Amino acid sequence: MAFLRRLFGGGPPGVDESVVVVSGLPRSGTSMLMGMISAGGLEEVVDGIREADDDNPKGYHELETVKDLDKSGDTAWLDDARGKVVKVISFLLQHLPATHHYKIVFVRRSLPEVLEKRGAQPRPRDVRPRLLDRPPELYEPVGVRHR
Repeated sequence: MAFLRRLFGGGPPGVDESVVVVSGLPRSGTSMLMGMISAGGLEEVVDGIREADDDNPKGYHELETVKDLDKSGDTAWLDDARGKVVKVISFLLQHLPATHHYKIVFVRRSLPEVLEKRGAQPRPRDVRPRLLDRPPELYEPVGVRHR
């Protein structure tokens, strides 16, 4: 077995050499999962700018710089994120550079529940998702079963 590890490099990097990423759709439970992982002992990469509110009374666990991944291209913060956990919404995963190794924990929640949560949260200029007026089967992915 030791021979195979030497031959193939010992497998993927562990958590200490990786950036742990919590991702999912907005309002899918990523903040809750960040809190759970942090309580388990993994340090979070957060800035505390977005404070807890009625929608997330235990906080958002976010780093504002992450929200600009698709705009600025500034990823210097990733160098300090190795061995830590950071939240990146699903849309921005495609903008993570290939210069780092990631361990991604993706939160799956039924789309009707996500849309219901987003509809309850104030939107800019009070714009709410239009899909809420449609029956859930119209926006439920085909072939997906919820347990």
